[in-house]
Amino acid sequence: MHFFYERMLDKGTRETISNWISEAGRIVILTHTNPDGDAIGSSLALGLALQKKKIDAQVIIPDGLPDFLRWLPGIRLSTTFAYKKEKAAEFIGQADLIFCLDFNDPNRLNGMEELM
Repeated sequence: MHFFYERMLDKGTRETISNWISEAGRIVILTHTNPDGDAIGSSLALGLALQKKKIDAQVIIPDGLPDFLRWLPGIRLSTTFAYKKEKAAEFIGQADLIFCLDFNDPNRLNGMEELM
């Protein structure tokens, strides 16, 4: 069986990422400001997959989550930085590994980039 990601990442890169995940005690997943379905969906999916493997994972959203996305499975994994800055900062500070999903510029973290 072949998976799509096998064509996107070479074996060495996949092994490196797998090792990072295996060695991490805590993982934080960050989305961009004004998150859309792609940002929230991919972040929650990764968080749920990590938790299924018994890995401590937390999703942090910079600002408000659109109401129409609040039904998504795993939403309980998320913390909103704008409303819980101290809690979010604590998660980021204690993270062994941070994934930034669905954005390419730290400025889209809306203030969280200073914590990394």
